[in-house]
Order: sequence, then C-alpha cells, then structure tokens
Amino acid sequence: MADLFPAALWRPEPSADDGPIRLGHLDSLGKGDLLAWAADRLAGDSHPKAQAFSEWARKVLHEHIFKGEPIGRASGLEPPAGLTLRRAALQAERNRLLHIARAARPEWAGASAARAAQLIDAAWQSYASTAWPRDRKRETAPAAEPAASFWRLCRLEAEGGPRVVGEERIYQLFREADGPSERPEQLTFL
Repeated sequence: MADLFPAALWRPEPSADDGPIRLGHLDSLGKGDLLAWAADRLAGDSHPKAQAFSEWARKVLHEHIFKGEPIGRASGLEPPAGLTLRRAALQAERNRLLHIARAARPEWAGASAARAAQLIDAAWQSYASTAWPRDRKRETAPAAEPAASFWRLCRLEAEGGPRVVGEERIYQLFREADGPSERPEQLTFL
C-alpha cells in the first residue's frame, strides 16, 4: 500500500541501524514514525483487527499532522468535550455500581426508573453521610449490597472519580437502561 503521507515532511531519514528502540528516547517525530511504520506493516496483514488498526493509525496521523488536531482527539481517546479515556472509564464504573445497587433490592429493581432513582439517591445520601465516615478506613467493601456498591462509589469519588450527581442523573441512567418507555408492568392504568 502506498504511503499516504509525504514522508520528507515529518518522517526521519531511515537509518541502517534497526537496533532496539527505546520509547523514552523517541521524540514526537520518532513516535509518529513508529505509528506510521506499524500502520504500514499491518496494512499487509489480512486480519480484520490489523486492517482496522492500520486504517485508524493512518487517520490519526493525518488528522494530527495535516489538520493540527491534538493526538488524543485525533485518536478518539479524548473526545472533543474533554472527556478523557480515564474519565469515561470511571463514569462507566460509577454507572455499573448504580445498576448493581438497583438490582440488590427487589423494590428498586422492580420500580420505574424514576422511582428507583429516588429511592437509591435517598439511600446513597444516607450511606454517604452516616456510614461512609466510618467505612472509609476499610480496606474492602462491605459484604452486603447495596452497601458494597455505595462504599465503592464513595471510594471512587474520594480518589478523584466522578460524583454520584443526584436523583435526576441516576434517573437518566436507569431510563437509558430501561429503554425509551417504562416497562409495561410499571405503567399506571387509569
């Protein structure tokens, strides 16, 4: 596959020494060259993941070099809104813990998204203000749910993770999981 980039602009001259490469010693051009080299090598591989990586790496380099897009955004690892990959993973963990807490109690699991959010927010606020000050010294979460999920949520917040932002956000998370409308067994009939 032909090289899409004018190598003379940014790729260093090839050297006869293809000895070990120490990433810590590469400058930006060297790292860009390394990514382009991997894309070129994988372009000839028939595996779908190799093809996808090659295409992705070439797109990243093009966006970064010729359009000036920051490498994080160009790669998709840092979306334009500034949500980093780390932050997205922490938010996903927060959301997962809220769903685990919901499933822990039948009255929460069977409730509408709005009602479950209201109940969980109240229980979460109670745990955070009364039990967490005592439990924060624990090395492991309590054994029982929903206290275990609440402990993990508090720990996540304490370590710089996303906050549990209240009933409205919890409702949005549950509504997305439940689908566009309430479950049929939760509809109120007149």
